[in-house]
Amino acid sequence: MPKRSTPKNCYWRGDILWGRIEVRGTEVRWSLRTADPREAARRVAERRKKEVSYAHFGERRFTYTEVATAWASWIAGQVAPPPRD
Repeated sequence: MPKRSTPKNCYWRGDILWGRIEVRGTEVRWSLRTADPREAARRVAERRKKEVSYAHFGERRFTYTEVATAWASWIAGQVAPPPRD
């Protein structure tokens, strides 16, 4: 079986290309949801740009679920249990 071409920062998992980059010492992997190497390279470049801006410049938008989950774990230690009668 001939070896399939793989763009930089990509690897194959079955028939789908996955992206893999390292930003500030943390490895980030995700499915590119494509088998087209050109499209995969474009998606990796786009995601890499976002991840670098998140890590270095704080340009991150949070989803409601992310914020609610973080708040729920924080608030549990901030509120005392109700008094017993």
